Amino acid sequence: NKPLSNEQEQIVAANAALLLNTDGDDWVVSPQWRDKVAAFEAALATIKDEQKRSERRALYEIRFDRHAFEQGDKNLSGINFPCSVSFSNATFGNGNVDFRNATFGDGNVYFNNATFGDGNVDFVNATFGDGNVIFMEATFGNGNVHFSPIFSETTTMAAPAMVVGGSLFVTCDFKSHANFQQLKVTEVASFSGSSFAIVPDFRYAKFDRPPEVANMGMAEPRLFADPKKEAERLKRKNQDTAKYIKPSTPCPPFKVALDREDVARYRQLKVMAQAAGDHEKDGEFFAYEMMAKRGVETTSFAGLLFNTLYWRLSDYGQSFTKPLKWMAGLGLAFIVFYRAVIDAFYPLASAVDRAESVGFAALLSAQNIFPVLKGVFRFTAKPDKEDWFERNYSDYGQIDRLLDWLYWPSVIQSTIGAILLFLFLLGLRNRFRLK
Repeated sequence: NKPLSNEQEQIVAANAALLLNTDGDDWVVSPQWRDKVAAFEAALATIKDEQKRSERRALYEIRFDRHAFEQGDKNLSGINFPCSVSFSNATFGNGNVDFRNATFGDGNVYFNNATFGDGNVDFVNATFGDGNVIFMEATFGNGNVHFSPIFSETTTMAAPAMVVGGSLFVTCDFKSHANFQQLKVTEVASFSGSSFAIVPDFRYAKFDRPPEVANMGMAEPRLFADPKKEAERLKRKNQDTAKYIKPSTPCPPFKVALDREDVARYRQLKVMAQAAGDHEKDGEFFAYEMMAKRGVETTSFAGLLFNTLYWRLSDYGQSFTKPLKWMAGLGLAFIVFYRAVIDAFYPLASAVDRAESVGFAALLSAQNIFPVLKGVFRFTAKPDKEDWFERNYSDYGQIDRLLDWLYWPSVIQSTIGAILLFLFLLGLRNRFRLK
């Protein structure tokens, strides 16, 4: 942010003159730029060792800092920046700026504090190598910003406090960190189709219209059985661990999250989904927020136990199939149990008796899970006759202690079944947004 020296101004002016030629009222990439890049790549190619070649490339940076480009459309489509490049504090003026199919080589790419005038800005299919892509406090005027680049595995996106006076359309596979803190968009903001390998940061972002988050792929919070070991590993990689939870946080036998800031990140994503009326993403981000709380806000044994059961049984109320599967498993397990108890206290000689006992065990298990079935299933043709189920229950009641072995397990099964039934109905409500 400091003023450039005279020598630096001369370097920037020479780079800008080399970059673009006029084409009527527009600006296009000059042949001299392409020749310069080809000569640069040819010189690097003489270094046979790939590691040394990368190290040499990292020594160079192309600077356009504080340069004021002329008004008019700027067609930089297909341009190649073979190393780090900086447009810090540059001014692009009014007109469309086209970086479609551009190639940004390994190294940082700086657009921090850059100012784009009115017009569309395109980064469609632009390729970025290893490094940081920085749009911190960049400003875009009226128009559409299309950001659909191709990132490498280690490319990070840093666009805190970026201001878009028009619309922003982001479709990108973010394989590393993405920071959109304090982003401000005046018109449409769409992140539909983007995917994030690490939860992005939209805290304090402001959208004048609800942002579009449909089809946004989001990574789950990373959970660790041994957060202390993971924190030590990150420290060895020279990563700042100040934002992580204390390694002494009690967690066994539960897996816990490590980054305490993830809770706020997922919470902000949930707010964005709610504003857009996207119930599916709202539920998904709520579930991830609950996971991110493990070991951060939810630290007690009881809290972690409840969180784990809520997670495993129903995906935090977002799944209705999980409770159904658990109910099916619970029902089958108790059928086997009831049948074994009956056989132990009331040996059955005939195949018919054994079949009836299986039917009795199945009905008893089903009624414990779904109490409404008690008034539905009747196995006699005439209502004045004794119910088949009740008759068998009375027969078994003649055996000492058999009813105790049927009654108390039934209480336990009914309690668990009621919880699973509630989670099933909750999952249905959340899935279809029933009132």
